[in-house]
Amino acid sequence: LAAGATEPPRVLDVATGTGKLAFALKRAWPACEVVGVDFAEPMLVVARSAADRSGLDVRFEQADGTALPFEDASFDAVTIA
Repeated sequence: LAAGATEPPRVLDVATGTGKLAFALKRAWPACEVVGVDFAEPMLVVARSAADRSGLDVRFEQADGTALPFEDASFDAVTIA
């Protein structure tokens, strides 16, 4: 995912919904830290349940994609689909 990275990269999936892209990222790069955010808590409930069932370590947080609660440059990559 991040060429030349010395530690596992951090990836933010904005508008993650039920987390399908976040899960695909985690499966493709297991060492990655993947965080999914969405403004719709009901979607995140589904995503968290799927994470529990799959055993994938993906964190889901409620957040507005236009006002993210993270410091600048705190992720190596950002996705939205």
